[in-house]
Amino acid sequence: MPYNFSVTKAVDEWRARLEKYSPEQQQQLVLLAENNKVLLADHFYQQMLNDPEANTYLSHDEVKSRLSLSMQNWIAGLFAATDSKELERLAAQQVKIGEVHARISIPVHLVLRGARALKNQLHLILQQSDLSTEQANQLDRLAADIIDLAMEVMSFAFSSSHERNSRAEEAYRLFAVSQNIASEKDRQLLRRSDEALYAAKHNGRNRVVVAGE
Repeated sequence: MPYNFSVTKAVDEWRARLEKYSPEQQQQLVLLAENNKVLLADHFYQQMLNDPEANTYLSHDEVKSRLSLSMQNWIAGLFAATDSKELERLAAQQVKIGEVHARISIPVHLVLRGARALKNQLHLILQQSDLSTEQANQLDRLAADIIDLAMEVMSFAFSSSHERNSRAEEAYRLFAVSQNIASEKDRQLLRRSDEALYAAKHNGRNRVVVAGE
């Protein structure tokens, strides 16, 4: 299944979800994400570093020097996209992230675990904000929907990329096996030729000896 089909569908769903909320509500979520991106990124990586399975893919130095800022930008950008072009760019970004995860073999379930940690922290921030309970709950649902859609595109890209990588690895393995078989046949042929030549010399001059199987 081509990427474009899934990405287009995700963009349509993204737009449909946003249209259920007023521009004011969307802007509230944008500001909330921007103002709390450092806190959210810190919480995300703290959870991942404390996870015995996830921390094998991370180091404190990487988080401080590179990953934390990337996560902050991802969080802010995720909720800032509103029009079709921005949503298409955002969906394409999720595809690239999913492909990177596949290339370095980060399991999908760990990515989803991190997304759940983000949603939980966003929920806590909203509940502690000055918004009314109803407003907080609405923004909470919108934020969760947006994160889930991003994870859907990421997971699709991961699966497709992982499939392609697996097929490429299998093709290379078969090629290597065929090369090894060919090399082994060449070695066997050379050995039989040497044996026939030795036998011919041993039996006297002007002898013809057929190499054995």
